[in-house]
Amino acid sequence: MPAADIRGAFAGRVDLPKLMELKRIWRVSMSALLRRALDLGALTEWQHRTVTIEMSALGYRMAEPVEIPREQPQAVPALVRTLLDEHGLTLESAAACAHLLPEDFQHLYVEGPRTTPLSPY
Repeated sequence: MPAADIRGAFAGRVDLPKLMELKRIWRVSMSALLRRALDLGALTEWQHRTVTIEMSALGYRMAEPVEIPREQPQAVPALVRTLLDEHGLTLESAAACAHLLPEDFQHLYVEGPRTTPLSPY
């Protein structure tokens, strides 16, 4: 979160509703946003501690209330498809280049990994 881009988002009060709102925008944990606000001087150590305690009391340090969708990588799968389809690279040779077994390479880069429930962080 570059300082120049996020500093304005911390204008005014930094509280739980603000952190929830910013989590949806920046797609990072509320704890990371809170720490960034402290680092940028948008709140004092005491304010940071108070919000951290509030998050802990509500259980937000273990499971935050706002879920964000998991990002789906696109560049690497597209590159693998190009190598396999257009450049005639075999699955076995591609796997060898990646130091993987062919079935692991296929699972990771051709089929795509199975999605697991998203962590709230």
